[in-house]
Amino acid sequence: GNLKKAFNWSSSVRYAGNYKVAKKNVANYAKYGFQTGRGDCYVQAATFYQMAKVAGYDAKYVKGSVKKGKGLAPHAWVEIKSNGKTYVYDPNFQQEYGLNGYKLTYGAPKTLKYIDYKRVN
Repeated sequence: GNLKKAFNWSSSVRYAGNYKVAKKNVANYAKYGFQTGRGDCYVQAATFYQMAKVAGYDAKYVKGSVKKGKGLAPHAWVEIKSNGKTYVYDPNFQQEYGLNGYKLTYGAPKTLKYIDYKRVN
């Protein structure tokens, strides 16, 4: 039931691209991450999303893009509303940049610029 502990576990999933899942959806990404302990931002977000849901949070799995260099990169993260405010939980950001990815606000300094996104669940 500890949200921070769940987030830290998802942030510790070893980054690995080019993995194969049957269908590219939240459940399959999470299953792959829990079984192998590796995956990309979609897998890291999905494992955290599943743990947050089990803990009773109204979590949303979000897919979109982030600014990277001069272009955009596809990305996934999780949103959870608390006291009327939406917070971003980005395990991959924390792992890749070594900065806090837990309970961020959109547009906060030293975070990614999240754009063109939609809530999947």
